[in-house]
Amino acid sequence: MIYPDETSARQLASVIEQVVTSWDVLPVTLAGFGVFPGATSILWAVPVVTWQMLTYHAALQAALPNLQVHPHYVPGLWVPHVTLSGALPDPAKALAALTPLWRPVTGFLSRVELVRFRPVEVLKRQVFGKVV
Repeated sequence: MIYPDETSARQLASVIEQVVTSWDVLPVTLAGFGVFPGATSILWAVPVVTWQMLTYHAALQAALPNLQVHPHYVPGLWVPHVTLSGALPDPAKALAALTPLWRPVTGFLSRVELVRFRPVEVLKRQVFGKVV
């Protein structure tokens, strides 16, 4: 989720710690890839969306009811994804390189990180509390 720069990092870190410590590690499969179009495009990996993934996302948002999240991250509007590229004026070359090599990737989501960017700086790393 993305919050305005002036949002208290201490408040976000505290909520993350309270909410995430009760979570189970979440299996995830990146099944394909997509493009967020615009003046510049972003390539992204598409996870198989699960009820638990959406529940975790909604739980974090519910724990921060007074904060204005970026519209793309509002529960019900959020598109789960893993960003693969920065802004590309023309994604054709990246897609041509990625397409023949793509294979589904299976792994686990096991932590939440609070980051500030540009440049990326990890402010808080919270490992999920339960390991399955």
